[in-house]
Amino acid sequence: MEERLAIDGGRPAARRPIPISRPVIGEEEAQLVREVVLSGNLREGRRARELEARLASYIGVKHAIVVNSGTSSLLAAYMAALEKGSEVIVPSFTFVATASAAAFAGHRPVFADIRLDTYEIDLEDAARRISGRTGAIVLVNLYGLAGDAKALRELAEERGLKLVVDSAQALGALLDGKEAGSYGHVACYSFYPSKNMTTGEGGLVATDDDAVAERVRLVKDHGQRGPYVHEVLGLNLRMGEMEAAIGLAQLSRLEAMIEARRRNAEFLRRGLSGIPGLILPVEPQGRRHTYNLFTVRIDPELYRVDRDRIVEAIRAEGVDARVYYPVPLHKQPIFKSDERLPNSELAAKTVFSLPSHPALSQEDLEDVVRAVAKVLDAYLKR
Repeated sequence: MEERLAIDGGRPAARRPIPISRPVIGEEEAQLVREVVLSGNLREGRRARELEARLASYIGVKHAIVVNSGTSSLLAAYMAALEKGSEVIVPSFTFVATASAAAFAGHRPVFADIRLDTYEIDLEDAARRISGRTGAIVLVNLYGLAGDAKALRELAEERGLKLVVDSAQALGALLDGKEAGSYGHVACYSFYPSKNMTTGEGGLVATDDDAVAERVRLVKDHGQRGPYVHEVLGLNLRMGEMEAAIGLAQLSRLEAMIEARRRNAEFLRRGLSGIPGLILPVEPQGRRHTYNLFTVRIDPELYRVDRDRIVEAIRAEGVDARVYYPVPLHKQPIFKSDERLPNSELAAKTVFSLPSHPALSQEDLEDVVRAVAKVLDAYLKR
């Protein structure tokens, strides 16, 4: 007989569903958006320029260019920073846009394996994949943790390559006291509602390279510097003023929201430590984790069911556990290859993420711990 997904014994852990993410939106955002709407000036303008200036200062770069999504930031960066037809080395264990945006820009994604402790691209594996056609290596700061950008930047510069940092989930992550994206030749961010700050939909390209910044600005506006004279191939990737207004309010609270995520993650870490076969996220020395997601991994040898059954059972307890990401990119239908990337494949089968967002209450956090502990205890091999 198939085992029940909701584990018998005691009340469900959560009194109400606890979502995996929830943006913290308040009166300040509402008022700023109202001002934009009543002004009638909805297209990208003064507020977008102010948001760019403030984000450039926060990240510590010369140029910050807002766009309409995180995917657009990657697309614009790849189009602006690389020669068409370049190979781009990307980790296989990440969201599809890291690679698909490169393909749309006319490049060839080359997949590398990851480290299992931090889920970042494995430097040695990436180095082995560099060829005469390689144009860039992509570091993804997955789940909100800064990767080893210093070592990757050194490798990239030794080989004449660009380091692209995909920091979609990690605005505010630090490496040796500096914002993690600032180590890239170009860095990309997302402001989707689940991210560390939101504009509703939106993204950002950050760089110290004047030429790359100029080309990004052209690419995001149909390749035009002035009206109807198109110098390069481009698209409409602009951010509207309503989104920029939300971003200004969010940025003013970003550090407070990151600290809330970190406090929540510490509570989860204490509550879940000691559970057999549960591997908790790490924070290596010199790095500040922003915990966009609190991602754990199970040792499949210690449990009677697979990861997917465990996640279903936790969700049945009222906690919105999710799997990011169940299929590594080298196994996706659009990229599928016969190559083996063992760490990416293992992570895809064994990770799951728990809520750590700033909107969680103390009771929510207790319920998350209770639900996970209850399910894992029920399925643990005795």
